[in-house]
Amino acid sequence: MNGAALRPSVFNVFVDALFDDCTIAFNTCSGAFRALDGDDFDALTKGLDGMSVNKALVENLHQDGFLVDKNLDEYTHIQDKYATSYAQTDGLALTIAPTVDCNFGCSYCFQEHTNDRMSQQDQTGLIRYVEQNLKPNTSLSITWFGGEPLTAFSIVEDLSQALTKLAKDRNCLLNQAIISNGYLLNEKRITTLATLENLTLVQITLDGPADIHDKRRTTKGKNLPTFSRILDNVAKAASRLSITLRINVDKTNIGGLEALVDEIIARGLKNKVGLYLGHTLPYTEVCGNMDQTAFSREEFASVDAGFKLYLVQMGFQNVVSLPRPQSSSLCIADHPQGRVISPHGAVFRCWNETALAANEAVAHLDENGALAGSDNDRAKIWDGFNPFSHDPCKTCTVMPLCKGGCPWEAIKNSKNEPGHCTHLRWTLPDILRLYHLETTVRTSLKKIENAHMDYPCA
Repeated sequence: MNGAALRPSVFNVFVDALFDDCTIAFNTCSGAFRALDGDDFDALTKGLDGMSVNKALVENLHQDGFLVDKNLDEYTHIQDKYATSYAQTDGLALTIAPTVDCNFGCSYCFQEHTNDRMSQQDQTGLIRYVEQNLKPNTSLSITWFGGEPLTAFSIVEDLSQALTKLAKDRNCLLNQAIISNGYLLNEKRITTLATLENLTLVQITLDGPADIHDKRRTTKGKNLPTFSRILDNVAKAASRLSITLRINVDKTNIGGLEALVDEIIARGLKNKVGLYLGHTLPYTEVCGNMDQTAFSREEFASVDAGFKLYLVQMGFQNVVSLPRPQSSSLCIADHPQGRVISPHGAVFRCWNETALAANEAVAHLDENGALAGSDNDRAKIWDGFNPFSHDPCKTCTVMPLCKGGCPWEAIKNSKNEPGHCTHLRWTLPDILRLYHLETTVRTSLKKIENAHMDYPCA
């Protein structure tokens, strides 16, 4: 390897570790992570001359993406990789809403719920669509969504059984997930979900401890308290299902995070369920008036980083994942074979659209499995989606980690504005420090008792 032909990548990020007198190096394009001693750090940041005697180190840093060919246009390279990967993406990614009805009436919900459910004709059309479009030796990814999918659980069971058989017959990798409020997750449903093939995630939402949660997430009509029942269900299911708790936060409930963590610990769920914060936003006009209560992106990033630090301090494990660059599609909205399928054969591109009227669908699915596209404004917007259309993103160091961020939010901004910035735009240094801490000294939490970070969780 000729060191003179290389230069440091523009996507290198360097931060001081919390301990051990080393420098953390991370490349947002390759995802490579290293803890560098003083000599290696100086050589990488001050020039390659000092590294010429260590050809092995130069080669390793080049393979990891910390060093790149001197004439490489890294931003164009990322766009080319995305385009190539997108064109080669096979398999189906489906979000299936067997109903858009819900048993909850949360004030901030982005959907307008109706009692529509998939008819037998809808289900037949969906199965035939997969029969006609699932290529052998690819993949089938299914997310069960709603509304509340457990209110139409028999449809989930029937469709899952049929689609699982199709995936097996075609030697396709199958992955299933379900998004639920958890209120209807009784023993029978837990047992059934545990038998579903490759159900890798059950996501359940909480909004804080009981006194906060029960004011925000109530049942329709009777306004019954829901927190205790949900957490009881989670406790019963935790040993049989892979459960992640999404904790929605805004300015009105942020003070309840520590009490909620205490309750999770008291229930014996520490390190048995995953935890992460959800950013409550006014996604659609159906949401309640949240302009004064929602955190900004930057504010939420600070809260999120502080919450992760708190969990590490409390002894939770696997709190921080190493940020990964997006290789191709960002989510189902820009997946080449991504479809959100609602009752009556309405097909959308984003979860946020599941409860829209049929005339706003980007396509319609008939009982024979045929997909007919629409020419409405929504379809045209998605057809023209480009994750690299925002000028500020083209020179952003963390761009490989988000590629413009959530497409639903990004398309609302002009080309002169950023897309929908990942939280890492503001908190990447501290996330890297916490990851280094977790992976290096899991048994030495005393090292962070006095660690200072600028992101308090309350």
